[in-house]
Amino acid sequence: MRYFCDIRYLAVFLLSTGCSWGQLSSHTHHGEEALISPLSAANIQDSVAYYHGSRLSLQRAFDLSYSIANYFVHQGMIDSALIFYEESILWATQREDRPRLADAIRIKANLLMAKNRPIDALEYFVRAEKLYRILEDQSMIGHIYLGKSNSYRELGNLDSAGFYAQKAIEIKKQLEEHPELTGAYTLLALIQSNAGNYEAAFKNGYKALENAEKFKDTFQIIHTSKNLSRYLTQYGSLQRAEKLAKQALLLAEHTNLVTTKGQIYEALGRIKAAQGERVDALNYFEAALKLYQIRDKKALIANINLAMAKVKIQEGQYEVAMSYLQTTLKLNETAKYAVGEIDAKNAMAEIFIKTGQSQKAIRLLKATNEFASQSRLSPQLQEIYYLLSKAYAAQQNDQLAFEYYDRYSLLKDSLFNLRQTRIIREMEAKYESEKKEKDILLLNAEAKQRGAKFQQQQFLIYILIFAVLSLIGFAFFFYWGWSKNQIIAAQNEELQQQKINVLQREQELVVLQAMVEGQVLERKRMAAELQDGLGDLLSGTKLQFDQIGKGALSSKHKPAYEKGQQLLDIACQEVRKISYNMMPGAISRFGLVPALTDACKALEKSQNLSVILQTINLDGTFTEHQAINIYRIIQELLNNIAKHADATDVIVQLAKHDSVIHLTVEDNGKGFSSEKLATKEGLGIRSIRTRVDYLNGTLEFNSIPGRATTFYITFPV
Repeated sequence: MRYFCDIRYLAVFLLSTGCSWGQLSSHTHHGEEALISPLSAANIQDSVAYYHGSRLSLQRAFDLSYSIANYFVHQGMIDSALIFYEESILWATQREDRPRLADAIRIKANLLMAKNRPIDALEYFVRAEKLYRILEDQSMIGHIYLGKSNSYRELGNLDSAGFYAQKAIEIKKQLEEHPELTGAYTLLALIQSNAGNYEAAFKNGYKALENAEKFKDTFQIIHTSKNLSRYLTQYGSLQRAEKLAKQALLLAEHTNLVTTKGQIYEALGRIKAAQGERVDALNYFEAALKLYQIRDKKALIANINLAMAKVKIQEGQYEVAMSYLQTTLKLNETAKYAVGEIDAKNAMAEIFIKTGQSQKAIRLLKATNEFASQSRLSPQLQEIYYLLSKAYAAQQNDQLAFEYYDRYSLLKDSLFNLRQTRIIREMEAKYESEKKEKDILLLNAEAKQRGAKFQQQQFLIYILIFAVLSLIGFAFFFYWGWSKNQIIAAQNEELQQQKINVLQREQELVVLQAMVEGQVLERKRMAAELQDGLGDLLSGTKLQFDQIGKGALSSKHKPAYEKGQQLLDIACQEVRKISYNMMPGAISRFGLVPALTDACKALEKSQNLSVILQTINLDGTFTEHQAINIYRIIQELLNNIAKHADATDVIVQLAKHDSVIHLTVEDNGKGFSSEKLATKEGLGIRSIRTRVDYLNGTLEFNSIPGRATTFYITFPV
């Protein structure tokens, strides 16, 4: 009889869903509840005393120690269960009972994971895997892969965690263990979410949900819906995230899943925080915190304190936020959860920067940078680099500020998915190669046995093999020559197409350049005509009015005269303003940077908006055409922010680095939908794209409704 007990799915459930011991025992899989030890609270003390005080046979000692361990697991007494599982491991080792030994080692590994001891758990998972390979039990090897994946995830090694989760999914598919695929997909999605790959996390989370709905597993439907809601929130699809979270909450209301309800409230709070509805967000977080405290879920309590701290930071309540973060840091240090520690310290660094303590923030961020780099924690690293850039900018250290902002920008386009895919494929190829080598050895052994029985036919077999090999060799060389010619032809065709594309691009650039330069000349002409023609005419008219005013005016005509004077003054100002906007003379007289400075100050005066202009290494950089187009791009972006963003702060950064100009415009406004903009661009964005193309540059932007918006433009000089 195999001792599976109710621990088979412990690692996946406890770590990926936050399920409590009581919840786990109420959701055992069909047929496993009967395998829990029949010991009860009434006879457990007698059983323990009998075990320690009697001389037992190996069989009886193993059975009793294993039953006692199972009882303690069922009661949630993990430390006691660990002791008796170790006893059962010793007895099974003496009996050389590999199936029971493997099960006991595996279950102890799962319990060590529940105690947040991933390094110790990994050692036991490796021991169990060796035994299951000897037993050729593929199903249990799949469970071991899930356990190892969880261990590596807790240790921050996301590449290894993703690899073993993927291998577990492959085994479950091959063995058609479809109900268990739900947990495997859930774990893989969680790993990808930790790595910042939210799109892949959503895809695998949706596979988990489909699988759970297929088998009508309400428990897993709730958890997968909740997890999907979190991934969608991180991916920016807030309406879909809220819908899934509320569906999960509706199902959970009729269960005793206290921790799960708390996680759903937390998910809803994060959605509201992303939408800028901070009061609702804090209410949801408070509801989640109360449920976590009921179950004493320290890791989840730490996470919810961090979330509440971030809301308080947005509200400018830094002392309250720091109090939440101190609680978060203390809980994460106790649980040895490194990722949570980094998140808390990053939030503390943000408070230090906002309160003018930039050097303190730099020390804290550099302390966390090394571990985050080694563990490839992409989201955490992005935040560290971004905060270091802001801290050095606050110290007016432009070189380091730009260096860390450049690192932050590059990390946005992380190659984690490509790297993970490559590792998985290499391991798969190695596995298939080893399998083929074993098959070849087996075939050779069988051939030798047949050869002993059919020695008279050896000569004919050799001739046949030689003929087949010769035919294969001829076919191979023929195919090689043919495929080589095909490849060369394809390369030539591709090269020709590339030349055509380059010529088309050059023609487009010539047309675009002519169009933009024509616009500039036309603006200059119209500005000159406005200034010299209409401007002079209005000035002459005003002089005539002044002459009239010097004469005696009756009290009846004096108000009309004064009103006319006011209208003439306004008309002159408008002509000068239109002329300046069409071709700002400050660029030709003083240069681009002073012209931009004037434009930013003018916008601050006319709008309730703080505009910070940062320029780095720009002396003598631009031609007149480049300067005018850069000015127009920034002018258009600032006008859009003033009209549509509802922002209070804007940062414009223009820097030169390695013969490349980097322009970044960032605001703290309400953002916009990237999907909507892709289908319906306004004249302003089209004008910006035209000017960027003229400069032979690239335009990227990042905006999520309810959050800040960043435009990032680069072009060569």
